[in-house]
Amino acid sequence: MFFNILGILLYFPIPPLRRLPIKLAKKLGNVTADHRWFAVAYIAVMFFLAPAAIFALSTAGWAVLLGVLAPLSYSLPPSVWSTSPNGTAPPSCRPS
Repeated sequence: MFFNILGILLYFPIPPLRRLPIKLAKKLGNVTADHRWFAVAYIAVMFFLAPAAIFALSTAGWAVLLGVLAPLSYSLPPSVWSTSPNGTAPPSCRPS
């Protein structure tokens, strides 16, 4: 219940953020419609591999966890945006 209330408090008061989860869900649905394997890969990574990796890193200690996740959280989004499954990239990542 806390997760749902926190989501409402974060996304509902700001109008542009209200549309963000819907846009992301539609985009994920479109990618899945084009690439059927993506649904299985997404579930495997998001619900099994990522939590297992975070758990394994957390058992090594906070310094190791932050030492690995901080650089990943900084460098991963631009690399994901520039190599989307349909071959397009946002305008800020496209070569000029």
